[in-house]
Amino acid sequence: MTAFHDLLAIVQTGTLGTNATVDAKLQQAKDASGTGAKDVTGKSITQIVKATGENKQVLMDFSPADFDLSNDYGFVRLAVTVAVAASQISAQILGVNPLYASAEVANQADVIQVL
Repeated sequence: MTAFHDLLAIVQTGTLGTNATVDAKLQQAKDASGTGAKDVTGKSITQIVKATGENKQVLMDFSPADFDLSNDYGFVRLAVTVAVAASQISAQILGVNPLYASAEVANQADVIQVL
């Protein structure tokens, strides 16, 4: 959370297996290894089900104000659980509104182009 004003978590579904369910939530921790991990209040999705949830997206916007910063929670992870049947999904967290520079300075090494 030290490089961005806000973060955006995205969960995307494709084809879901028979009776499949998808759950996702944001969790905060005290370090990158997940020490003291706990849920971020109000940042759990409504369960996605096969009948209505194929080819859908869920967006979760969050900022430092959503974290327990006074108790040293400064790390975040997106926990996604697919149950009952194998399914096609993707999930990612993006930093938005950079604090000090344009967003591409925080890119991973495998990003080959920013427009």
